[in-house]
Amino acid sequence: MNEVAFDRDGTRFVVGSGDVTEPLGIWDLRKGDEIAAAFDVEGGVACVAFSPDGATILSIANDRHPHLWPADPLAEARRRRPRDFTPDERRRYLSTPPGR
Repeated sequence: MNEVAFDRDGTRFVVGSGDVTEPLGIWDLRKGDEIAAAFDVEGGVACVAFSPDGATILSIANDRHPHLWPADPLAEARRRRPRDFTPDERRRYLSTPPGR
């Protein structure tokens, strides 16, 4: 783990890691669950931060490239596709499959 940032109300945090297998994770402090993980950050993460409104996460990769992520990937996915998810979409947008 390289970096940790908390959202404004202290209910979620994001972890940035130099580990390229799981470089970015968003966690819910109330439930103790990982909400989502991002894997397409080449070379790991050097820095993370929440936007002031808590809707977006900024990560800076070890290669110094910035990335913006939705802080609630499931809500973002539903906004883009207002319908039931396929099993493949559930795996893509949810870090934990339904029923676990």
